[in-house]
Amino acid sequence: MFGHKTILALFLAVGLALALDLCASVPSTAAGSPERPVSRVAIITGEKSTQPERKAAEIFQKRILKRSAISAEIAAEKDAAANPLMEKAEMTFVVGTPEGNGLSKDLMQKLGVKRPSLPNSDILHPEGFAVKSGVVNGKDVILIAGTDERGTLYGVGWMLRAMTYRADSLLIPSIDVREKPAFFIRGGRPTGPGSRARQYGNLRPQTPEETVEVMEDLMLLGTNVFEEDPVEMRSTYGMLTAFGRTLNQMPANADGSPGFPREWAADGGRSRRYVCPSIPEARKALLESFDQMFRSAPDYDFFTTNSGDEGGCRCEKCMPWGNTYIRLLHEVADLLHKYHPNCKIMATNQDLTNEGNQAIFDYLNSRDSSWLYAIRYGPGADEMQTYIRGPVNPRWFEYEGFGPLGNYLKYMFHELPRTTTIALYSDITHWMQAQYAVPHPDIVLAAIYDRRSWNARPRNFHKVAQEILHYSVGDKHYSEGMHDDFNKWFWYRLLWNPNQDAESITKEYCRYWFGPEAQDEIAQAIFLMEETLEKPLMDNPGVAKAVDLLRSGGKKIPDNLLQNDYRWRIITEKALMDLYLQMLVRRGQAIKEETVPILERARQSSDPSNDVAEALKILDQPLETDAMKAIKEEAKERGEESNRVIGYREPVVFLVDQGFDLTEIEWWKKTLQTSLNSKNDAHIRNAVETVLCYDDPGEGGFYDDVGWPNESEHLTNGETLWGFAPFRGPAKLSHYNLAYSFGQADRGVTFRYDGLDPDAEYVVRISVGLHGEEEIDMLPEAELEEGLTADGEVISEGFPIPKGDVQFREFDIPSTVTRDGTVEISLTGKSKTLPVTGLFEIWLMRKDRMPWTSRVE
Repeated sequence: MFGHKTILALFLAVGLALALDLCASVPSTAAGSPERPVSRVAIITGEKSTQPERKAAEIFQKRILKRSAISAEIAAEKDAAANPLMEKAEMTFVVGTPEGNGLSKDLMQKLGVKRPSLPNSDILHPEGFAVKSGVVNGKDVILIAGTDERGTLYGVGWMLRAMTYRADSLLIPSIDVREKPAFFIRGGRPTGPGSRARQYGNLRPQTPEETVEVMEDLMLLGTNVFEEDPVEMRSTYGMLTAFGRTLNQMPANADGSPGFPREWAADGGRSRRYVCPSIPEARKALLESFDQMFRSAPDYDFFTTNSGDEGGCRCEKCMPWGNTYIRLLHEVADLLHKYHPNCKIMATNQDLTNEGNQAIFDYLNSRDSSWLYAIRYGPGADEMQTYIRGPVNPRWFEYEGFGPLGNYLKYMFHELPRTTTIALYSDITHWMQAQYAVPHPDIVLAAIYDRRSWNARPRNFHKVAQEILHYSVGDKHYSEGMHDDFNKWFWYRLLWNPNQDAESITKEYCRYWFGPEAQDEIAQAIFLMEETLEKPLMDNPGVAKAVDLLRSGGKKIPDNLLQNDYRWRIITEKALMDLYLQMLVRRGQAIKEETVPILERARQSSDPSNDVAEALKILDQPLETDAMKAIKEEAKERGEESNRVIGYREPVVFLVDQGFDLTEIEWWKKTLQTSLNSKNDAHIRNAVETVLCYDDPGEGGFYDDVGWPNESEHLTNGETLWGFAPFRGPAKLSHYNLAYSFGQADRGVTFRYDGLDPDAEYVVRISVGLHGEEEIDMLPEAELEEGLTADGEVISEGFPIPKGDVQFREFDIPSTVTRDGTVEISLTGKSKTLPVTGLFEIWLMRKDRMPWTSRVE
């Protein structure tokens, strides 16, 4: 038997081995090693290298030549040109596994290279690589050897990030690293410019070569799953592949019309893309279409489908949809595996009720569930959030652990059967109104940038990753454009090694794209711009500081990198427009403050029209100063340069001139000028009070700006997130926000107030309207109407919801209703075609203390 000393020695040996293996998995170069400049390199592939390994060498060569004007040539190890090429080279890169490259096998022995393997085993770790430099026979060499063909590609990516690129040379450090990915699934979408950039950005078309380069850049970061042609992806790059379809989506006809009769439509007949699977004829046709799809499809590694966000059916027969969905999915899985038995199915649990979620778990645990590889945890899947789903589940808020980022996901992990795992479907593209959104951004930034604009969120996403990655086998994320370029980089690097911190990944990004001299300043600017997304714009000093850092850092980017750069230009364009918007709101505030003493005087004047006319002249001053024009022109220049380089820029430089009343000055002018045109002193004074005291409900009153990104403590029924719709023309910023309710005719948007004076009379005022161009275009014939009740007593039988305008409705509340000190105000749907209620703001005021009224005589 072993003695205690022997056991201790064994523990120490095992511990040392584990420590060495852990160290080998972390990116590193030899400590303090000098970077050697080289201007002539050889890239040697193997005689039996696979096509993906040869492609990796080709990508390596192209990336080097794009960044430095050096000599970089490729040859296979037994080509006649190989030996002369290596003799002339200052550095030889040997690329490929030893199984296909004899020179790689030889160098592994001479340099003592070991590729990553599983502990206590000779089994190589999938997709890993080793990179090591050395001198063999008097020649400098670097070996890039994968454990498989994808590993070789990832080793090439590591090497590209390790070098420094000068105009006519590469600076190459001494290297000895072994790395392996931490997660199996590392997938996404190599998307070009998103819909918003294409719609408003006046972009040049991207070339096919540019779109391929974007995709290959993601591969170099560690991506291994793509929704592209599976034959090409496998044969050329060695990638895994995926395809998908929404579960109750019926293919359209050749002319684009719905491919099913109206009576099959989901959601009670309203959908024209999705069918109701509770209708036998629809279910039969749906399954037949899947059978045809799978029968003709090539082999893929993954099939993905989703339960909601888009798709699903909420009719009475299908609810809870999670129960209908999982049973239908099982039938579809049987069809898929009939033709493609090795294809893994991944399905989301988005947009489900709490009961629907539980129905999925109950079904999977009641039988063999090996047919379902993974649940994809994506937007609208978390029972601790209301985003794209119903009410939260109070169960998870008792001992909630680290909170909504991971607590429900932890429950899913333990609830699923052992044959079904969790894969992530993270939304990394949207910075607001999203799965991991900034909850309350400055409304000016939200209005102009929309959800799809350049955003880098290193600290936020690092926090998210630390709480969600533990439960998953990886992530196949969601993207809608190039505006999330940094987030893609950040997320892929975390999927490769989640132990990295936000600062190191951000600096790696900046070092690779902008060079070591510029990396620190640009990284600092990125962190400041993340803070800008989360802070009030008006007084944020980080806005100007980010611009200064980017200007300074930009001067340090070497010309050989800057000539092909769009990233610094896009980041700088965004930072400049942040500054422009800050200058705009500050300028607007200063102009309005200049008019306040004059309007205060008009309150008491026997002839207020003269004072209002004087105030209007001040409000007519140009908003845009020369300094603001210069900032915007600089932003436009960066955007033009980016468009020339890659066919992408942020459209904000065009959108900011589209008539959005971000300072509210145009609304002030419209309100005052309308009253002045009336030539009625009472109207004029009331307009002055409206401008000066707009959100003041008077003593004992209440005012709620109810739509997102604000919150109302009095709102008890209704949604706000998707009621955010900025529009052109005069407006209060509060008019961009809507609280709304669909499908609840009797009790729509509702508010409850306590602490009322039982002896006072009260008035309720609401602002309403349908102003979004898209909304109006979608409802050209619909006459929208809503009513209002107080504690169930009808206050208004109905009034029209205006289109293209925001109007006020003001009603007296019977004192009998408020005598108990409380009241519930509820909108009621009166539209025949669409049971909808909504409002922007609500005031509940004592009638004797109202600063202004919308019912002037």
